[in-house]
Amino acid sequence: MPLTDFSISNKQVLKFISYHKTSFDIGYIYPLDLFERFATINKLTMVECSCKVKQNIVYPMRFDISLFGSNYAQKLNHVMLFFQEINSRVGVNLNLEWLTTFFDRGFKFSAILGFNVAIDLRTELKDSRIKLLIGLNNQEYPEKVETALKSCGLESQQGIRTLLIHSSYLVIGFDLYLDGRYDSQLDITLKPDVLQNTEVHQYLLNLISASALRPVPLCNEFAVSFSQMSKDKAIYYDLKNLDDFSTGFSNCLRLSEVSKTIHSIYRSHSIATAMGVVVSDNEFRGDIIQNFNLKYRIYGRT
Repeated sequence: MPLTDFSISNKQVLKFISYHKTSFDIGYIYPLDLFERFATINKLTMVECSCKVKQNIVYPMRFDISLFGSNYAQKLNHVMLFFQEINSRVGVNLNLEWLTTFFDRGFKFSAILGFNVAIDLRTELKDSRIKLLIGLNNQEYPEKVETALKSCGLESQQGIRTLLIHSSYLVIGFDLYLDGRYDSQLDITLKPDVLQNTEVHQYLLNLISASALRPVPLCNEFAVSFSQMSKDKAIYYDLKNLDDFSTGFSNCLRLSEVSKTIHSIYRSHSIATAMGVVVSDNEFRGDIIQNFNLKYRIYGRT
């Protein structure tokens, strides 16, 4: 969740989303129209369109937006109204209990650094989900950090606390499937220079594959992601430069050929200004990475 403070015009938002929809032949699917409307009635600092690849099958109906401004209590109200609107359709059953429990009375909104809303849609309604992600200053709100750790079964892992001390910020995610299932996510975000710390470097080598650290010098930041539903970890790379994906990043990690096709779609029109890559730690056991996410973004500017 890279952070920025400048808003994007509605025209830019719709143009970017439209380019992705056209490029990957995305037609109407619920609740994409509601998401687009929500994106245009709120000021945004970032728009992200992404593709999840599983064994050469591309799932492109994935969009993420960062909400502009610092009135996060108000933003939460807007998001909850949006989720309730989605929930009004027959056959949709969002489980909002985890959200309402986390944002309890007296929640310290001043500890929030960023507020993202995302959708990951499938042709089967039950497999679609919406997401709320918050960037949290973990030094300012240890109680909620503990809540997030417990939700992912990490509260007894001492090495995690070492990472927390050196982390830039946390991302806490709430994944709400349209059929009532839900998952929680915790991303510990780090700067590349943290690898110079011997203790942190060694713990990361014990936590994830050594080859997962190879692309880190090409990144503004990277994150180790945990979830409640999966024992596997994911590594998120926020690349310094889009062109680094075709050169340095691809030399570090061997992604399947479909990654080149997706990347060329975005590079041919120079429409995105930044990108990220997500790879599951299990993928590093093979010669070729078959399952990954490619994320393309635009940011607000002065």
